[in-house]
Amino acid sequence: MLSSMFNVYSSQDQYRQSLACARRAAAICKDIGEHDWQAGLQLAIGYTLTRLGHYDEAISTFLGLMPAGETPGDSASYARLVHGLGLAFLYKGEFENSRKHLLASLDVFEQLKDTPSVAEVNGHLGELFYSSNFADSARRRFETASGMADELEDRDIGIRASAYLAALKARAGERDGSIQQLRRLVAEAEDNDLWQAQLTAQRLLGQTLLAPRTDEASHADGRNNLQQALSLATQKEYAPEIERITTILQQQP
Repeated sequence: MLSSMFNVYSSQDQYRQSLACARRAAAICKDIGEHDWQAGLQLAIGYTLTRLGHYDEAISTFLGLMPAGETPGDSASYARLVHGLGLAFLYKGEFENSRKHLLASLDVFEQLKDTPSVAEVNGHLGELFYSSNFADSARRRFETASGMADELEDRDIGIRASAYLAALKARAGERDGSIQQLRRLVAEAEDNDLWQAQLTAQRLLGQTLLAPRTDEASHADGRNNLQQALSLATQKEYAPEIERITTILQQQP
């Protein structure tokens, strides 16, 4: 019952309630010796904690699930565990730890031929390299994620990867064309209710309009897009984007 409520709350973007349900369900599973169910719930708890911005607690939760001794090389649950660690470290800003765990999860997902997860992890590696200012490495990862997303017809991953590729072009001096592409991606994501893709594209659009600052109209447009993205991120309780957008806004005069 509690695990079902967790799924319902998660589907409705009510992640604080879903976290409370998952914790109660995991405690019950522990008491009655249902260790597999408990581990699955703890994994979901780790991802939810990351989403809510509790990165240290998420990392502790994931590490508590890490198998002792030799790590399995073909376990989907192990790959999700290591991927979760990579995400928590990424959003916490510990890029080297993130890179190590994301690459480890990618290796297992590739062995499992789990193409959607391979595309997703390549996108996260792209985010890591983008945040670390390694443009060429970021571009390669986003191009891989974008190509795989096209094959999978997954516009959520595809829009996010395309938005970062456009932002990379803007950094390289192709600002006007990149802004037009980002506007199209924001509109497509919004029309298809792909809120995470919309957040990514709108944050990058706002940031591109602000850097370099060219005129007051561009500056106002950039701030408006960032405020819209911040409102959506707050509504969805998505701490990584709330933190990113807030930081960008605070850096503006």
